[in-house]
Amino acid sequence: MVFKKKLHLNKDKCKCVVYAFKSPRWVRDFFLETNTGDEIERVDVVTYLGVEIDGKLTWKQNSIKLQEKLRKMNYLFYHLKEQLSKKHLIRLYAPLYESVLIYGIIHWGGSAHTNPLKVLQNKVCRLILNTKRRSSEWEICPKLGFMSLEDI
Repeated sequence: MVFKKKLHLNKDKCKCVVYAFKSPRWVRDFFLETNTGDEIERVDVVTYLGVEIDGKLTWKQNSIKLQEKLRKMNYLFYHLKEQLSKKHLIRLYAPLYESVLIYGIIHWGGSAHTNPLKVLQNKVCRLILNTKRRSSEWEICPKLGFMSLEDI
């Protein structure tokens, strides 16, 4: 039975992802096509509302994307620390850094790929406090009044 809802799909914007931890045999032969015969592109990773979702839901690609963004923020804070006081850097942390860090965390927060993000967060906290590289991560976030990635 074919239902005709007259939904027009933009073939260039539509992607197909098969979600499976272990790919069954039928996956390599699976494809979708529209009623006009156009095949919808199959991908391993899709971006949905700024979150990278892969077919095995490992969140590795999302973590890599977040690391790139947070490294840029760390670079920004590194140069801002020469121009602004500690008080101003603390005020900039939430809107600039934490907003990027926590976006979509309800989905990817439990993944195994969060450690590099925690390291980057600790680096920016050390930059703001102007402390040594080896200072404990358990002291730096509470001193600033920030929640660590694990606490978030």
